[in-house]
Amino acid sequence: MVGYPQDVEQVYYEEGTGVFSSDVNHKILVDLTTSTPSLAEQIDQTARNNGAASLDAPVSGGDLGAKNGTLTIMIGGEQSIYEKVLPLFEKMGQAYTLHGTAGKGQHTKMANQIMIAGTMTGMTEMLVYSQKAGLSLENVMNTLAGGAAANWSMTNYDHVF
Repeated sequence: MVGYPQDVEQVYYEEGTGVFSSDVNHKILVDLTTSTPSLAEQIDQTARNNGAASLDAPVSGGDLGAKNGTLTIMIGGEQSIYEKVLPLFEKMGQAYTLHGTAGKGQHTKMANQIMIAGTMTGMTEMLVYSQKAGLSLENVMNTLAGGAAANWSMTNYDHVF
């Protein structure tokens, strides 16, 4: 896992040092970076052209999920390749789903990010409102965490508030 799509591209395609500069025949390449569907498709095609297979498998759950083995892994690629790598995913995460062909893991991660953005925006609005209303933020957070407003961000980032 590296930081950004351009980093992924460098890791795979850099002349002389990239993954595809070496013999990848009969290898399975798994990228856990949040990247782009088109790059995942490109990597998959290049892998196939070189006798390899690939999976795009971006994760959600942050550092805490990585440390605890509770990541959510969103996977794109072939079913048969997914099945070969499944024991690894089982060690890394609590939820791992194949969503379709190459790039579909990245599309699913985009859907995840859209949902998180909405949730974080709602939390921010709730905190501003509560503060302006003169409420105890700690009491509000504790109360909301026990009801329908509970969410992953509230549970895992409560120490920030």
